Amino acid sequence: MPAMRDERQRPQRPRIVAVDHDATTRALLADELDCRYGRHYHIVVAESANEALIAVDEGATKVALVLGRARNTARGSSRRHEPTTRTPNASC
Repeated sequence: MPAMRDERQRPQRPRIVAVDHDATTRALLADELDCRYGRHYHIVVAESANEALIAVDEGATKVALVLGRARNTARGSSRRHEPTTRTPNASC
């Protein structure tokens, strides 16, 4: 009988972080991303840019992808590149 691996010994999966203000869209994103990529990635779906940036900052695992809807505002456009400054190897 093979030995059971302790959850703490499993390497952590890289994260996919998605953000959308709409609850219905977040639910669809979470389901679709988890179904397609959940085996290999930890899926995080956030309600706001701030919540997504917290998800980018926390944890020791890499962020593989950040998904979000571009806004046509000065505030939204400046936040678009913020994950790149937080994770220097990321590209927009």
